[in-house]
Amino acid sequence: DENMDMSGESATPVDGDRPMSDVEETTTLAVTDYEEKALFEQRKKEAEERHLYLSTKMLEISIVELETKKFFKVCWLGTTIKEEEVIDVRLPKTAIINDILEALLQKLSLSVPTDRIRLYEVLHCKIQKEYDSNDPIDKIQEQSTLYAEEIPQDEIEKSTNDRAVQVYHFTKEPLRSHGIPFKFVIKAGEPFSATKLRLQSRLGMNEKDFSKVKVAIVQPLSYAKPQYIEDDNDILSDHKWADELLGLDHVDKTGRAGRVIESSNCSIKQFLFVCF
Repeated sequence: DENMDMSGESATPVDGDRPMSDVEETTTLAVTDYEEKALFEQRKKEAEERHLYLSTKMLEISIVELETKKFFKVCWLGTTIKEEEVIDVRLPKTAIINDILEALLQKLSLSVPTDRIRLYEVLHCKIQKEYDSNDPIDKIQEQSTLYAEEIPQDEIEKSTNDRAVQVYHFTKEPLRSHGIPFKFVIKAGEPFSATKLRLQSRLGMNEKDFSKVKVAIVQPLSYAKPQYIEDDNDILSDHKWADELLGLDHVDKTGRAGRVIESSNCSIKQFLFVCF
């Protein structure tokens, strides 16, 4: 028999000897695979065309938005600087700072007047600029981060002998700044023991954590050694304040502290904080 080998067992048939049913089945599978592939390619093409159409439409909307509006992320602070809520704000480029404040109050469902809200710019964790309500928003870079806050009552009620100073955070060296800076009232004649209690409340720290914070008077844009306040009977209002800052020396638990080199000749990216 032609299909028997020397051992008498049936040999594997060559293609020409395969049964017709096997050939028909293989052909049917091949045709089916081809049809499925063609159908897949067609659906893929249609999906890509739909995606391109939708992307084009979305791009058209984005272009219109980009041409006429500015986008900001505003970080709203609560009664302490530990409470944060990031709010997206989208406004016409012709808007002013007061429009940002109104948008914030609306989203937060707050009924306070806009003149009770502070918006300021921060550079290297220090307050760089506080905005007036009539300033155009065009002054603000969109990639900046904004912080906003309701101005504390003691600042609103401060006397002519009280002074609002900037408070910022650093770790060991004044240039290793971190955290969110804020305004704080130095009350005339107030002993440091009472000032510390108000600082602790503003920071939202418990007694254990606040005991690790050292308070110092720091010169701006300088490598001068901080003047640490250690005597509870010291009166900060007796210091001849000019541009000095009140520094809080403590560990940055976020791990984001870093050395900052400040120079008037440097061009450094700005960050915006609305003191929230």
